[in-house]
Amino acid sequence: MGKRGPAKGHGGRPRKALPDKILEGNPGKRVLKAINPDNIDADTDIDTVPGSLSLDGAAIYIKTVAYLRRVRCDTIINPMLIETFALNRQRWLEIEKIMDRGEFDKDIAKISSDYQTQMRRSWNEIFSVVNDNCTENINLDREDDLDGLLST
Repeated sequence: MGKRGPAKGHGGRPRKALPDKILEGNPGKRVLKAINPDNIDADTDIDTVPGSLSLDGAAIYIKTVAYLRRVRCDTIINPMLIETFALNRQRWLEIEKIMDRGEFDKDIAKISSDYQTQMRRSWNEIFSVVNDNCTENINLDREDDLDGLLST
């Protein structure tokens, strides 16, 4: 007999975002959990663009930091996570430019797919932290999602 049910940690109803709980008046009456920005290491400098990024990657990093500031979650995101996201997006865009020039190869397509997957995964981690800890309601329109945030 095979495994039954979802994998551990993936079952059940998805968690509600913090602003939804606040809007509904906290129906479960549990203490609302959010990361306290005062408990975060002060050595993390989100303003310094890492040297490992090219000009395109630095622009992506700056746009992501600006988005996090707009939703007031810039102090709770690890800069390494933003750097990983920017680096993966930068590399994915470079490979897409190569493929647009007509140098299409199945290996290049596989690499492009891998970078896109890594980019989406790191973005989902960033947005998960924002969704769980941002006290204001986030509109999931073109302005706040990944494509709207970084479309150039």
